[in-house]
Amino acid sequence: MTEAPMHGTAGGDLSPELLHAIVNALPIGVFFNDVDGQCRWVSDGYADLAGRARETLLGTGWQSLLLGDSGAYTEAMRTAIAERGAFGPVEVL
Repeated sequence: MTEAPMHGTAGGDLSPELLHAIVNALPIGVFFNDVDGQCRWVSDGYADLAGRARETLLGTGWQSLLLGDSGAYTEAMRTAIAERGAFGPVEVL
């Protein structure tokens, strides 16, 4: 997947490599999912917090972190992303 540089920074374009380096330096977990719920990228911090290798969290691997998920949580998240809507509490039975 080719990534376009981010525009609007004081020094010009921000390359994907620099963006990844900045995000990986944050003391939090960051991930990017597409509209189909496929995880496309996770930061080092996210993998550390999850206690998993980055590669195992990609695609649908992140769903293994949802304890007791009946699919309602995952489906609500996918709908919110696809509709660019709010994502809030989901009742998981």
